[in-house]
Amino acid sequence: MALRLVDSQSDAYRAQLERARSFVGEWLACTDLGGNEVVRTAVAGSHAKGLDNARSDVDLMVYYRYAVPNILRMRRSTLSTRPAGTIQRVEREAVTYAFEGGHYETILTPLRSLGSDKDLWQAVAQPNVDIVFKFLRSYPLSSSGAADELERFLLDEFHMPPGAVYGYFDGYATSQFMRLQKAVQKAGSGRGPEVNDSVKMLIEGAGMMLAGAMLLERGEMSFSFEATLRRYESGLRDPAFVWSLFEHKTDRHRLEGEAAEQFKGGVGVKAEALHQDCKAIIHAARGAAVLKDPTDGERRRDLDRLDAILLKAHGVTG
Repeated sequence: MALRLVDSQSDAYRAQLERARSFVGEWLACTDLGGNEVVRTAVAGSHAKGLDNARSDVDLMVYYRYAVPNILRMRRSTLSTRPAGTIQRVEREAVTYAFEGGHYETILTPLRSLGSDKDLWQAVAQPNVDIVFKFLRSYPLSSSGAADELERFLLDEFHMPPGAVYGYFDGYATSQFMRLQKAVQKAGSGRGPEVNDSVKMLIEGAGMMLAGAMLLERGEMSFSFEATLRRYESGLRDPAFVWSLFEHKTDRHRLEGEAAEQFKGGVGVKAEALHQDCKAIIHAARGAAVLKDPTDGERRRDLDRLDAILLKAHGVTG
């Protein structure tokens, strides 16, 4: 079953991607690669879903290939950045840089590694749906070699087990709805936490469940939360509530003053109804899934193909 990426970029978003591409160029200029090779940089997170606002950091995925000696060494050389010029390090727990008025968080992932590193190839082989989904549903700023070949393989040939897809999206989304309900209970009197916190949890919960439904029943990954919501809003009892979350998150229409107080007073009940609706949608999608469990032979061919792409990337034959 071939998968399909569904794109919908605006002119404003293309301008954001160009700024991120400029950051990548500056970041690489002040980064010692240690003999390794960056094979893909890509925008992920809220910017890849059309959920960013003026305060959103840019999540930047950096996939790199270790030089073969570095894979085997106990003390391997990895990527080391010394900010200079227009790039400045921001003191946060995550590795974040300031550049031309924006903040960029770099998330480094090797193609293959030994030891404690979480590498892309092992994640695909498992398969770790979270890592595969993030790799495919991110906007490449620069890409070459093994990364391009892996993307084509994942979209055209790889067998994604529907049970693993359902388990990941349902589990992740449910955890967000449960976090909100716990926050409501902690706040007392049926009131929710601060509006921004509630909106983030609800957007994550609903967005992931609906994205999982789309992948299961259509074999599609949409970059747009807005487009995904339009696809499934008829299955929601209160789609206007979800649209209000989207408009608040993207600064189109902020929930403030009396509207914010009303939101906090009723968010617990609305969140429970939304969870039930999204659960019904993804459950139905699982029953109508176009994804199929691989046979043993298909599984072996998937792993052989992964090996071939990786060995080629490292210049190894056999």
